[in-house]
Amino acid sequence: MRQLTRYQVVVLVVAWLGWIFDSMYATIYNLVLNPALKELLGPASSQENIGWYGGIILAVFLMGWALGGVLFGICADRFGRARTLVITILIYALCTGLAGLSHTWWQLALYRFLTALGIGGEWAAGLQYLLSDHGWRVLFFAGIAPALVALVARAKVKEPEKWKEARKAGQHPQKLGELFRAEHRRDTLVGSGLAFVAVFGLWGATDWTPSLNQYGRSPGSAGVAVEV
Repeated sequence: MRQLTRYQVVVLVVAWLGWIFDSMYATIYNLVLNPALKELLGPASSQENIGWYGGIILAVFLMGWALGGVLFGICADRFGRARTLVITILIYALCTGLAGLSHTWWQLALYRFLTALGIGGEWAAGLQYLLSDHGWRVLFFAGIAPALVALVARAKVKEPEKWKEARKAGQHPQKLGELFRAEHRRDTLVGSGLAFVAVFGLWGATDWTPSLNQYGRSPGSAGVAVEV
């Protein structure tokens, strides 16, 4: 079996770290959902409102993720995968940090949308609760640190040879609309449908678990979990 080269190992590690931080940024919101919205909504922070606005922010995040995958996927073909990888990591790292500066729920939604653009683009190319008065902001600020991965990617990861050859030959990336041409339409729709089911199942169920664990039962009670 052919051994991996040192460069291939570096690329693998950078890609792995990028994916790990993707998941971390996505999970941060689920961990701080209740304390963050309780502070941001103020007197209006009933469990019903936290669930309502929390769902809106999550939906905005998922839309940004999908849009980022499309937009930065195109950028990767046009400007290079390594360069796009660096840009997307910086976007989701910095915007995660900015989320800690939110003063309203819609500001948090905006920063989560921008974060998701970077996460979606990066996909294409032991957290604990901190429930002090402003503790939830610390998790978002901590999200800035992984931007260091972008520096490693910029210094170590090179553009694929096939991409370089295509650029030299004057080949242009295919347009988005070509995915829906007759010969590709079925594969595009089936693939999109399968991805939708996976995302809907994951985000619609497991990612609400931290909120249910936190507010669903009071210590020592055997009550029914509260819908959040």
